[in-house]
Amino acid sequence: MSKELDFPNGDIILAIPTRRYRVYKKTLIAASDVFANLFAVALPASPDAKQPKIEKAAEAVPVIDMQDEEKPFTLFLHALYDHDLDPYIPKLSRKTTNIISHVLDIVDKYNVSQSAMRAKFLPYMNRDWPATLAEWDANEAYIRELKISLEAEQEEPQELDDRLPEPACTIRFAYTYALSEAAIQHIPEYIPAAFYHLSRLPPFADTKSPTLNGGDFWDIDGLRTANRSLLRHRDMMCLLHGMNRLRLEAARIAFEGFFEEADGDNFASGTEKAAMTNWWRKVGIQRLLGPHDMPDLIGFLKLLIDALGKDTSSEVSNLLRKETSAEYRQRMQTYLTKEREEIWNALGYHFSLYAFFYS
Repeated sequence: MSKELDFPNGDIILAIPTRRYRVYKKTLIAASDVFANLFAVALPASPDAKQPKIEKAAEAVPVIDMQDEEKPFTLFLHALYDHDLDPYIPKLSRKTTNIISHVLDIVDKYNVSQSAMRAKFLPYMNRDWPATLAEWDANEAYIRELKISLEAEQEEPQELDDRLPEPACTIRFAYTYALSEAAIQHIPEYIPAAFYHLSRLPPFADTKSPTLNGGDFWDIDGLRTANRSLLRHRDMMCLLHGMNRLRLEAARIAFEGFFEEADGDNFASGTEKAAMTNWWRKVGIQRLLGPHDMPDLIGFLKLLIDALGKDTSSEVSNLLRKETSAEYRQRMQTYLTKEREEIWNALGYHFSLYAFFYS
């Protein structure tokens, strides 16, 4: 029996083929009229009513057989009893979306309040696909550490991909489990990050790709895959629109914004400005617009911001530090940080999610 769902004074046992749960009827009845009707039929209150044949456990409480899968049904019960769900939903797991989908199917099956149960599970979607840039950066740092750990253990390159969330199923989840089209007032906060990650993946990085197990496929550092067959036509339109918009944003910063900011600085000398713009031509433009296996504007901007700081192994950046003041570099860091935050906060616009996703 499940220890966390084995209440000593529970007055009913719900049994699935692999597990039993001793719980309280009143909690189930309060949450679900389906459970109320089930118990009314299986456990009639009137002594004159015809009694169905009900198994009784050694503890002399009725046992009701259920036909549900163990993991989602267990999570469903934990949520009903307001238990902490963190131990059961691991961070940045490829299985999270599938698990939550199955739980919400059970919620629908037993006619439990969708909004109340979604409020308990959607934070885990938001955790894996965060709305804030700080949380995104924290996830990216976690993934880098995981990659290093797997390499140290000599795991296959695809092991990283097998463990981490997949964006297409997250996008599909958003409209499959929407409360109703009429009730939708905004795009779920986890969707922009999922689209952004999808935009980083090359076309061949697909779970259905015939070259998935080819010798060169996993040579790309940190490569991950997506199941694009789950996407609708409108999802692909949003994706392509976003990829184009991000490319335009990268070009704007590369060829206009940075030069205007660097040349227009009121405190830097002419020599410093020349050094800064020369560094940008050699490093910044190449980083933002050069050929990349996995385009990542948000990630590239962070690398450039870090390169303007104190520590780097880049010879060109070391020369920049000798020829410019720390204050000037900090001001340029501030500019790139502002651009990066504005792009992140506008991902819903860049991917046309407000115009097309639920249209």
